[in-house]
This record gives sequence, structure tokens and C-alpha cells, in this order.
Amino acid sequence: MADIFISYAREDRESVDKLAAQLTAAGLSCWWDKQIDVGARYLERTQAELDAAKAVMVVWSKHSLGSHWVADEAEVGRDTGRIVPISLDGVIPPLGFRQFQTLDFTSWRTGDAAPFHELTATISKLAPPKPVDGELPATASGTVQRSGGLTRAQKVIGAVVLMLVVFAATFALWPRSGPVSGLVPTIAVLPFANLSGDAEKDYFARAISMEIIDKLSQLGGMEVISRNSSFTFKADTDARDVGKSLKVAHVLSGTVRQEGKNVRITADLVDAQSGKTLWSGSYTPEFETDKVYAVQALIAEKVSGAMSIAFDVDARARLTGAGTKSLAAYDYYLRALDEWWVQGRATVSADLFARAIATDPGYAEAWAGQAIATGSTSWELATPAAARIQQDASFAMARRAVELDPKLSVAQSIYSALLTTQLRWNDAELAIRRSLDLARNELALNQRVFLLVRTGRINAAHGVMMELQEVDPFIGTAITVPPILSALGRHDELRKLLPTAGEESLDFGRRELILMGQVNAGGPASAIRESLEVIAQQSERAPSEFAKALLPVFDDKLKARAVLRSWYEDKGFQHFSKWDLIPFMAAWYHDDDLVLRVWRDELPTDMLRTLFIWGPAFAGARSRPEFKALMRDLGLVNYWRA
Repeated sequence: MADIFISYAREDRESVDKLAAQLTAAGLSCWWDKQIDVGARYLERTQAELDAAKAVMVVWSKHSLGSHWVADEAEVGRDTGRIVPISLDGVIPPLGFRQFQTLDFTSWRTGDAAPFHELTATISKLAPPKPVDGELPATASGTVQRSGGLTRAQKVIGAVVLMLVVFAATFALWPRSGPVSGLVPTIAVLPFANLSGDAEKDYFARAISMEIIDKLSQLGGMEVISRNSSFTFKADTDARDVGKSLKVAHVLSGTVRQEGKNVRITADLVDAQSGKTLWSGSYTPEFETDKVYAVQALIAEKVSGAMSIAFDVDARARLTGAGTKSLAAYDYYLRALDEWWVQGRATVSADLFARAIATDPGYAEAWAGQAIATGSTSWELATPAAARIQQDASFAMARRAVELDPKLSVAQSIYSALLTTQLRWNDAELAIRRSLDLARNELALNQRVFLLVRTGRINAAHGVMMELQEVDPFIGTAITVPPILSALGRHDELRKLLPTAGEESLDFGRRELILMGQVNAGGPASAIRESLEVIAQQSERAPSEFAKALLPVFDDKLKARAVLRSWYEDKGFQHFSKWDLIPFMAAWYHDDDLVLRVWRDELPTDMLRTLFIWGPAFAGARSRPEFKALMRDLGLVNYWRA
């Protein structure tokens, strides 16, 4: 068996032949696949030579970066402490291998001998003394190895120990005078790169990142940027650029490669100011769901360990979640997450969550996901009665998630949201507080804002919104932002956030928000007319016809009121926009009676639009005794007292 195993891409064969010849002349035996004997079994011989070599020389180049064989062999060298990486043409090694010093061989190719001398010196350090006759060879730890080769379990344990040693040594060199980079302990997790060679597996890589974000958010003492903001960057974005944009101290990036029953996950923790890799890990569990969950938790724990050492914070955590033992259920769940968070297709997501539940009825995360995905579609149902049926079904799903795992933050968040549909405001308050105790993350903070805005606690909602923006800097015009700014009278800020009504890329819901914001801001009338003209041109027939009927009488207050009342009473106007457009336009024309009539008809059955009733446009309606009676009927008076 040879001293050196050479891992390379076939396109670099000529350079590798020359390098191997020089190494042989220097007294070091080499093996590369050119030397396979005729008739030898390729994989068996390669594995035997790889296991026996004292050093694994990885030849990185623009060709080998895309080679699965080189990646596999390099991983063995790294995980067993035998890797000697060189860069043939100056390329940077891939994620997972950048923490090792890579020898630059670009000048060697033009006759410079210095890189070769440095290489032989590095390799000679890896060659242990030959054992005295009769003695068994000792391992790096000093223990005697009595059998040929390590078991798979020993290799995994050894790899983890090696990474921890390298990791601890790295931080031992840091000055202890203060926090790293002078920043607060913050981290952004970028979407992991899919290296499976199958674009359909992109969802799996993204979902792994989302799971890690959720787990990291449960760790005390640091702040995790939300997926909404961190996922605006690609996996290979320079960490320094991410740090400047998101104002974070650290960036976690990685790769996922699924191959049959195995999945390889790599992760790199990088200082966002210097761009230096502080910690790197690679895990190749057999692709069984519980093991993948364990890998996610392990990465989260390793990163939290880095935070605790660098910033002297408490990294103790409760990494909770029921999980599932079913690979099929987990795959449905990951696809559903991708459809919900990334693609924005709630109906498709709800169907995939349902499939996960059908596969594993005890899967708490899937029940919670199906609850919020199903409940969110009730926004766009034509009638309050139809919305209520959907919300009741969603509430049952959320309740089931909490029953299965009461310590799951996402379940408590979604349970809180659905409790409001049942007008159980006090219970919703308790549930969201439980959720925030478990994980102060994007979802929990978002649902806290929703609850506070729906109950008219605008100042408190604004305070939580400020905290939410710390973990989601790109929150922009989320649905709760316009109502908060409107209710606070901050109309100039709202106008800056809202796009123009004529922007072609906007969906109908965004156009509605623009109109509603303009009404709350008190005009001008020209802007409100423009928004109605844009809505009149939309493909959504019902709101388009409504806008077309209102525009001819826009400047005549009495006629406009008559049109609004006529359209409200029209049973043919079956569209969710009816419950937005009519009360807001009624408020514009100061028809508080119509506003209150719409609210009495809708809110006791479907309370979702309590989100919008606190703006200045409805000040007149809120001053009426009928509004106070409605608030008592909705249970909000008791909630305020509590």
C-alpha cells in the first residue's frame, strides 16, 4: 500500500502524473487510479488504498470541484485527519474544506519548486514512526489498534472528535478581551446549496436550512435572522456582503447532497467581518428521518457552542419537536415547507402537509403546518360563513399539533392564531406567550404582532414589530405594517413603503392594501381614484365590476354611497374583496352606518379583518355605541380587562 493516495479529476491527469513522479523520486510512494491492476475490482481497490494511505492528497482544480469522487475521497481524508489539499489552478476549495491550509500550486506548473518542497514537508509530518517488531501500531490518541480498519461508527465518532479539537484550537487562539468582531451575537443562515445534481431536490436543501434556523432560534443568548431576510442571498454569497446587509456577526452556509439512502450535509460558520471560516462540519448520516433531525440539532448545537465561546453567552437550549420516524412523511413535510415559505402556494402546501399526516398521524409539525396553510386560505373565501368553516377545521388541526407536542414553538404560535378565530382571545394570549418562551423566532413574533393588532393594542404591536425587524430586516410591507403605521398616524412612512398603484407586477391583494392605506391617510382623492381605476382593469371580475360602477360617481358623495349600499346588498357580489373595499370606501364617504353594518355581518363569524378596523379612516365608526357593543360581543372587552 502507498504512502499517498492522490484524489484528482481525470482532466488533470497530465499534471498529476508529473507530480506523482516527483513525489516518488523524493522517496514517497503514491497511488492514483492509473495504477489499478488489470482485472482488479475498481471500487474495492480504491477503497483499500484510500483506507491504508498515510496522507490523502486532494488536487483541487476547476475540474475537481464538480467531481463527486473527489468530494467523497476528500471527505475521508478530512474526517480522518490525513488530508493534504493543493490548488492546481488557484481555485478555492468547496464549502467544508476551507478551514484547511491549501497549498497553491499555480507557480509549480511553471517551474517553481517551492510549493513541492512545502508539500513534501507537510506529508512527512503525517507519516508516523514505524512500529518496533512485535509491537502493534498506535493510533493518534496513543491507543493500540488491534484490528484492521475502523468501523463506520468509530469513523463517525473520530470525525466529530477531530472537528471539535480543530474547533477548540481555533477559538483558543482568539483574544479574550471582548466579543468577536465587536458585534452582538447574531447569525444569518443562508439557504443551503443543493449538490445532488437534481434541481427537484432544491426544496430539500432549503428545508434543511429552515429547520436549522428554527432550531437555532431556540438557543438562548443570540439572535437569528429570519429566513425571509437571509434567503434573499444565495448559498455562495460572500459572508462579508451578508454581514454588511443584515448587520450580523456570523454567517452559516452549507451544502446538501442526497445520494440514495445517504445524505451529506456540510456547514461552515464564517466571521462576517473578516470572511474567515471559524468552524466547519460535515455529516453523512444514513438517510433516515430521525438521523437527519439529529444532524440538524447537532449543527445547531455546534454553532451555539461557537457563540458561547466567542461571546460568553449561555448556549443551553431545549431543542424540541416531535418529529417523525417516517421518511415518506418527512419528505412531504419538507416539500410543504418549501411550497409555503418559498413558493407561497398555500393550497399546495396544505395538501402536502395532509399527505405527511396521512403517512404519520402523530407528526406534530405537519399538523401545525397544515393548520396555518389551510387557515390562511380563508382570507380569500367569498363569504364569512365559508371562511368560518375553514377556520374551524384549521383550529382542530392546530389543537391536535399542541396535543401531540405542547413544547413545540411553531405549534403554540399557530394554535394562538387559530384561537383568535374562535374568539378565545385570552387563550390566544397565553399560547403565544408559551411559543415565545420556547423560541423567540420570526413565526412567534409575527403571530404576536397579529394578535396585538387584531385586538387594537397598536403601540404594543409596534414595539414587537421593531423586535421582529431585528430578525427580519427585509420585512417591508408585511400585511401588519400598513395597519400599524396607519393607526399611529405615520402616513408619510406608509406612503414610502407602499408601491405605486400602477405597478404591473403587483397582485390584487397588494393593490387592495395600497387603496386601504390611501383611505387611512385621508387621500388625496386623485390617488384613490387612480387605485380604483387600476382595480377596474384587473382580471378579477367581481372587484373589477365594482370599481367600474363606483368610478362614474366618484365625485358625488350621495350617489357613491348609494352605489356602495347597492353592491353590498347584491347577492351576486361573491368575492373576498367585498369585505375590504366596501367598508373602506364607505369610510371615505363618511358612511359610518354602512361600515358598522358590514362589521356586524362579518366579524362575529370571521374576525380576520379586525386587523384593519383600528385605522384613522374608521375613527367615526369606532366612536359609535354600536361599535362598543360589537367589541363586547367579540369578547375583546373582557380581553382588554384581563
